[in-house]
Amino acid sequence: REAEYACANVIALLKKTYDEYGVDPPPLPCPIPLTSYPLEYAAPQAVCPPWGLKVLEALETIQTWVGEKHPDAAKALYGENQDDLKLQHSVHLASRAVRLVFEAFQKQDDEEKNARLERKNNQVMDRVGFIKKHQ
Repeated sequence: REAEYACANVIALLKKTYDEYGVDPPPLPCPIPLTSYPLEYAAPQAVCPPWGLKVLEALETIQTWVGEKHPDAAKALYGENQDDLKLQHSVHLASRAVRLVFEAFQKQDDEEKNARLERKNNQVMDRVGFIKKHQ
């Protein structure tokens, strides 16, 4: 970053000189655009529609929670005051389910973020290497 800033300062100083002599400054090399670097990432929606593998696994886990209920289990779980306890249990299960799906989406988004960061890092390293070649 410092080398680019120093280069920009030199270019600004030389521009006045080129203008006074009526000479065009030499063309600067264009940086390679980010889009020319490959993004090594496959969208989870494309691999496992409609939401991705991690979300599918989370939904399957939630389905096992629902599948664990048996008709006689309510009495054992909730006893006398079944309605209040069922409601609390349902709210707790719903909260866990939402958290699990949210975390699955977050993990998938983190994978994309890491792939994009890796691509940007490759671009920056190429630019640094190019600058070091000309120092």
